[in-house]
Amino acid sequence: MRTFVLSLTVLLALTFTQPIYAEEAANTKIPKELQGSWIVDAEASIKNAKTNPKWKPEDEKKITMMMKMVSMICFTFHEDKVVSAKGTQKEQVDLELLSAKDGTYIINFADKNNPRVMTAILAKNGTLNLKLNFSNDMDYLIWKKGTLSAANAKTDIVQEIVKETLRNGNSKTSNNKIAVVSGQKIAFLGDSITAAGKNPGGYCRLVIDGLKKQGIDAKPIFAGISGHKSNQMLARLDKHVIDKKPDWMTLSCGVNDVWHGKNGVKLPDYKTNITAIVDKAQAQGIKVMILTSTMIKEDQSGSLNQQLLPYNAFLKKLSKEKGCLFADLNTDMQQALKKFPKNAPKGKQLTSDGVHMNAYGNIMMAKGLLKSFGVSGAKLATLDKGWKDAPGRHNIRLSISMSLNEYEQIQKKLDKPVRQFLIDTVNKAKEELLKK
Repeated sequence: MRTFVLSLTVLLALTFTQPIYAEEAANTKIPKELQGSWIVDAEASIKNAKTNPKWKPEDEKKITMMMKMVSMICFTFHEDKVVSAKGTQKEQVDLELLSAKDGTYIINFADKNNPRVMTAILAKNGTLNLKLNFSNDMDYLIWKKGTLSAANAKTDIVQEIVKETLRNGNSKTSNNKIAVVSGQKIAFLGDSITAAGKNPGGYCRLVIDGLKKQGIDAKPIFAGISGHKSNQMLARLDKHVIDKKPDWMTLSCGVNDVWHGKNGVKLPDYKTNITAIVDKAQAQGIKVMILTSTMIKEDQSGSLNQQLLPYNAFLKKLSKEKGCLFADLNTDMQQALKKFPKNAPKGKQLTSDGVHMNAYGNIMMAKGLLKSFGVSGAKLATLDKGWKDAPGRHNIRLSISMSLNEYEQIQKKLDKPVRQFLIDTVNKAKEELLKK
């Protein structure tokens, strides 16, 4: 199970996630019910942590240490800012309200040097739960109205964390830059591109592999079905995603809504369907990553890709409004196509048929998702090289025509089947070319 100990970085920063900027809202002020000072309710937090099915008796010591650390932290919300007091340290960040509904508030920390987003959930008993859409480190903490004790307000939290870490013989901190942690489940919701993503070398498999190579053991839930559009994904969301209780859901939808023409989904209905999918998932505590739809044929000037533009623009806007992670795969795809040699065959550089991904396309998609999860550029480059070096990643099917008489003449001269002879001959030529 994940430990119940915040990393040093999270304790020092304790501010929130992805670069998100909201559209101008009618009221972006923090509501009065959230304003004021909040401190951790240690008893309620420990009780909440123990409800986790992965709780183990040995976690008792870890969470006791954790409560000592967070007892030195206090947030004071004002209508347009928050002041974070961590022992003797204080910092202020401007903020704005993105949305508010039924006691759930999505708040943007408008620090352009470190913009982050959180979801604040106000319970009927007046306690507060803060969720980050890049980390689960704070999920179990319960906050209550109050201020720091005189002793805690005078504490140097940095020194205390270092001392406590050394006392417990634990010098390691968690990789809080990556949103996913070991043991979490990721549901991949989508169409045929996602359905193929569960195959060896498919983008879903590569995402899981990429996380594993960062020391994160995530479990996939494959929820792609060929031909599906936004209305069909919404209809099966409960059965294929929510009922399986994932921690994350990636949403890839839009290609068929446009590609299917008169049988597709018009933009207004698409907006309604996608918004409902995101709302239903988030209402169940599922963190969402929205993917822009990849290209329909590898020519951005084509009419279908032009029709796709407002669909993807909506996805970008929605991700900001809902505080979702965002992977702009359409832009990634356009940029990746520019890297192929000018004389390379057109139309099937990233796809097998102009739409469905080949090995290069699956790597491109996987890197886009991993980047959004927080994997660094250097690590993505290492993954890219490793995946491209993997044997059997790319297969070329050859068709050699001949008459039956030609086939029989060749077979008489060989001690092996003609097919095997031709395969061996081509492989030998491949090895010779690689040596040059």
